[in-house]
Amino acid sequence: MYRAMSMIAPYRWPSLADDGERTARVNVTVAYSGEDLCRLLLDDGAARGSLPKSMNALWDYTAADMRSGQYPFYAAEKRVIEEVLADNSSSNWPIGGLHPIVNMEAFSRLAMCFIREAVAQKTESTFAERAFFAGETCGAYRNLGQFALARAALARAQELIAQAESNPERELADWTLRFEESELAAITGGTNATSRLFEEMLEKINPGIRDTTSRLAELNLMSLQALELKQRERYCESIPRLIETIVGWEALLEDFASGVGTEQMRAQLHYALSADLANLGGTFQDLTRYLRVIRIMTAMAQGEEVTSSDARFLELSDLHPKHVLNVMDDSLLAVLEVFFPSGVSEQALFLAATGLLERALSLSVPIAAWDFVAIQGHRLAQLYLQGGNQAAARKAMQSAMKAAARISDYDRLVGGYIFLAEMALNDGDGLVGLAHLREATRQHLRQLISRGHEAHSDAQTLALIRFFAHRALDREGDAGEAALIVESLKAVTTASSMITGRPDQASAAITEDVSPMAAKMCKREELRLRAIWQTDAKDQIDEQIKVLNAEITRDSASASRFDERFGRWVSAVEFDLADIDSFAQRLARLGPQATFLGACPLGNKLWIYAIWPGGSDTAVVDLPEPTLLTAAWSEQDMGRLVQVARLLVLPIDERLRELCPEDVLVISLSEEFSHLPISALPYGDGVLCESVTLCFVHGIGMLEACLDRPRLTYRSILSLGAPSRPELPDLPAALREAEAIAGLFNASDLEANCLTGESATPRGLVNSSDGYDVLHVACHAERVSSDGDRLALMLTPDLRHKDSGILTEQRILAEVALRNGSFVNLSGCATGLQGDTGAALMSGLVPVFLIAGAGCVMASLWRIEDDRAARFQLHFYSEILINADPLKSLAHTQRSCLSGELGDDMKSPEVWAAFQLFGSGGGIRE
Repeated sequence: MYRAMSMIAPYRWPSLADDGERTARVNVTVAYSGEDLCRLLLDDGAARGSLPKSMNALWDYTAADMRSGQYPFYAAEKRVIEEVLADNSSSNWPIGGLHPIVNMEAFSRLAMCFIREAVAQKTESTFAERAFFAGETCGAYRNLGQFALARAALARAQELIAQAESNPERELADWTLRFEESELAAITGGTNATSRLFEEMLEKINPGIRDTTSRLAELNLMSLQALELKQRERYCESIPRLIETIVGWEALLEDFASGVGTEQMRAQLHYALSADLANLGGTFQDLTRYLRVIRIMTAMAQGEEVTSSDARFLELSDLHPKHVLNVMDDSLLAVLEVFFPSGVSEQALFLAATGLLERALSLSVPIAAWDFVAIQGHRLAQLYLQGGNQAAARKAMQSAMKAAARISDYDRLVGGYIFLAEMALNDGDGLVGLAHLREATRQHLRQLISRGHEAHSDAQTLALIRFFAHRALDREGDAGEAALIVESLKAVTTASSMITGRPDQASAAITEDVSPMAAKMCKREELRLRAIWQTDAKDQIDEQIKVLNAEITRDSASASRFDERFGRWVSAVEFDLADIDSFAQRLARLGPQATFLGACPLGNKLWIYAIWPGGSDTAVVDLPEPTLLTAAWSEQDMGRLVQVARLLVLPIDERLRELCPEDVLVISLSEEFSHLPISALPYGDGVLCESVTLCFVHGIGMLEACLDRPRLTYRSILSLGAPSRPELPDLPAALREAEAIAGLFNASDLEANCLTGESATPRGLVNSSDGYDVLHVACHAERVSSDGDRLALMLTPDLRHKDSGILTEQRILAEVALRNGSFVNLSGCATGLQGDTGAALMSGLVPVFLIAGAGCVMASLWRIEDDRAARFQLHFYSEILINADPLKSLAHTQRSCLSGELGDDMKSPEVWAAFQLFGSGGGIRE
């Protein structure tokens, strides 16, 4: 099929990178000649009309279904493959001339990639050709921000290229895959290898050959290299290279002023020129911010008063003065002086940036390059606002957002709504400002979910939404709505996983493609088993496990494509922003007086808010020194708890005085409070758990997911305790605890299964977990270095099945299937500690058990002496058998400890304050 390898310029995709500026181009394709290159890039009616009707139909309705937002990407890909393989005529469908050209709408481009891969599979094309097509599918997914699916396509392409023969066709595919891998790594936070790749590719271009194809290739690579240099803030090199590239595009446009295919090729070149004009304009716009920082800092050093707008600019800017001075050095100023002979100033850079972006936009709109219209319009709106033209700024942003919506560019949509919210708040309209922030939050949620279950929120986006949501309160915005916006952004990925499931979760669709991953997981457990006895080789074994972990992670991304829940999950149609009315209705399930209390940081302050059916309250308090919240707590540190109580509880004292001890207070923890014993906070004449019944969540999404799970009657329990491990001390108290708790259920004519000692293996737990309403686990919990230093339950090694007995977070998700709505009690050391609680995804045993199906999870914040922990748990289950409500049972047990009913040695907060209940609780009994 291929006669020569050529480079082309005109295929660009927007990434969803945090800087809002990164673009990428697929830089290689195949053509017979320069004229053939032009022909392949055409998308006129004749070319489209030459396609078979069935192929056209499949293309059209697949793109339309995905565009609607109601049909998952995975399902669309699977359907295309099945239809192509079943259609006898598809063996004759053309795929070599089907190239996803620049101005093709994003969903049509992806649908085309599906078809090409499927036809190549059906016709048994070469491995190199199939790898090339899979690489372009990766790029199409990346264009839409579907990074998890992009990685899966790339993994598929890499498997194919490994089987290809060594020839020019394979080299072409290899370049494509290396490019895609480097771009994905750059976008998702990995190592950026693009600079080295560009240098290698530029070296392959013969400078003596100046035909169209070579000139396109050279300019394309020069442009990519300039952009990569810009991203690393090497402006001294990137600015001259960008200008050189712009001149090259303009010269090439002059050469194409006449001839066959001129209009189509001119559109492609306009696209490329538009991109580099915008990149140069964006560079100058960025440098105006650097100059502004220098100006403000100079004024402050000279004792001049800083304006409120400059002060807010410094507060919201992520530019550190020292970094700014390092970038804006003498060498960069010398480069700028060449292009600005009248002087380098904020105004000069501002005018240049505005002119360049206006010209870029004028090239992008006529060719329907919506990706660039979104980026360039967004930049122009910021510049217009900076120049004081609010009407032009609003109009430019609204146009940019319309273009962004066409291509599902969530970053631009989120940024646009935040921009409009700020403008509304500056005009004093808190209601409109909150409406825009609400939409920004909704789009941000969907962006996170679409990126896959490992996605994290951008810290700057979160900070902006929090800042403006609180600012709206001073402009007659509703406190409850503002709080819901902030709370909906906590632990987004954990909450969405609870609603729709995760690809690596137990009971996922299993295919033969999962078997290599399963084999590697078994090998990993075998290695962990060896490490228990071969302590002298532990370091080497840990290194082997880390390598396996990396392979398993890659396999998991690939296998997830075969799980229908993954397709639903990334489509984001089942997850949305909470609204005040539906949330109040859900909250009322915990009782008519149930109250939600949340906190979020605002710089050096803390925003406290409370919501309950029919009302809300809010306050902002000054944060003391950081160590007050971040340092580890000890029993002797009660003074700190007094200070924390003043921060968290006193601002809503008026509401708390309306509650009685049986009323539920749901506390949504921010990261700062996640390790503190909130139940022991001084309040009134005692402590907080005496005045209200407490439960904990990380965000409103998690609470709503728990509340929507079944409320079970707790008629059965699986009690697992005192696993036998050679490297850890025995747990005789845990053995008595597990047996006694099972005995309590048996004595009440309820079902109980007790696994202890040699029977307390992961296999024993996995085989029984979905058959019981309650899962009680009393064992050691240790951090596993080979698993990223994450906490794991240490069960009994299973020599027969070569199982280490180490139940990690990943294994819990992959193997443990809980009864939906069940209650899980992790009676181990510090099982309640969690990480990244302010971000989209949390780590810890509690979140994974909630994702696995639990309605609530009880865990401890620190180690408790075994005998006292066992006494606490026995009393807790006695309460469960009376009222079947974990929330009330925990509150009653803590109060019994405080009163001395369980013994004087149980009065200490060291015992009862360690236990916290996460989720909604709320079991029932018939």
